[in-house]
Amino acid sequence: MDITILATGSFADVARDTPRRSAELAAIFSQVHQLFDRRLSAPALRLQADPRVLEERRRRIEEGLLNAEKIKQEWPEREAFYAEILAKAKRAGQKMIDDARESSALLPSASSRKRSWLRSRSWRKHREASAISTSER
Repeated sequence: MDITILATGSFADVARDTPRRSAELAAIFSQVHQLFDRRLSAPALRLQADPRVLEERRRRIEEGLLNAEKIKQEWPEREAFYAEILAKAKRAGQKMIDDARESSALLPSASSRKRSWLRSRSWRKHREASAISTSER
């Protein structure tokens, strides 16, 4: 920094000349880039496509199109098959629901089951109490 100031005169001169010098450098860089770009894009230096690679790509595209056509033709059959499986599953599910409803109708209600449990519990307590009283005699 000190050497630049001494060579040019003052810091103000350096600050004033820096944008101009940057623009000149950018213009030179642009010209050099264009020169090399033109040289590299010359027909003799251009990369040529490999015919084997292009043929392989064509073959893979053709196979893909044939496979897509095959799937398109098989689609209605597959759709019918899946619809049939879904219908069977729905029928089986509905049958399970209906069976559960029928079996729950045969079971006593929750309140009657609770009453029955309480009766059996009180009957057990009564038996235990009577067993204790008979053993005390």
